[in-house]
Amino acid sequence: QAKPDAIQVPRCRLLDLPRPRRGAAAAAPAASAAVAASRAMHGRVKKDVVELPAEELEKQREQVRTARALFGKLLDLRQARTYSQQTFDMTSKALQFHPEFPTIWGYRREILTSGVLAETAEPKGLFEAEMKLLEKALRRTQKVYSIWFHRKWTVERLFELCGSDVAAAKKVLDVELELCGRLLEVDERNFHCWNHRAHAMGLMLRLISRSGCDGPAADAVGEEKIGGPAAPAAEAAPAAA
Repeated sequence: QAKPDAIQVPRCRLLDLPRPRRGAAAAAPAASAAVAASRAMHGRVKKDVVELPAEELEKQREQVRTARALFGKLLDLRQARTYSQQTFDMTSKALQFHPEFPTIWGYRREILTSGVLAETAEPKGLFEAEMKLLEKALRRTQKVYSIWFHRKWTVERLFELCGSDVAAAKKVLDVELELCGRLLEVDERNFHCWNHRAHAMGLMLRLISRSGCDGPAADAVGEEKIGGPAAPAAEAAPAAA
């Protein structure tokens, strides 16, 4: 009985590429130096690393040790489901030091929805203060999932609290659209910001459909969708004689 033909494995084309000449090794450091000299990626120039003095480094280490102890305490409190004004203030302090901690943002949402803060402030005031904390976080970094997720969650709460007040709801969304516009002028590749802008536009459309209005809110959505005011309709051509 004849044996089946052996399977032919196609040759990897990378193996057929020409090998570097002997002189290419000497040219490699020069090419690397040229790339390092450009110090740019995607059109964004990298910043030089600044060496801090010993006193400043020790100060930063002390801050890190204090923050680590605070974060550890908050994680224990969250696991114990401890919701109070004190723990809420502790999360504020921790997030001002390091806003890129998703677990602390989540713990903050749990405290806000637990109802323990209703005795000291009204819900709308709490969420407006939350927006101010988020603004501070976005000044430090604009590309962190947990910050944008918490801002989206806060905007939705404020939007719901506005109820039938169309003007108040539109004001909330206008702030978000203006924020996204400013951030996209700085970096148009920030997809976190594009996603947030799309969500704000979706809420604006819901506002129009819910209120059935065709006034300022509808005009604002129309301008945002096409990038500016609608062009006037062309006049109809006169009928042929």
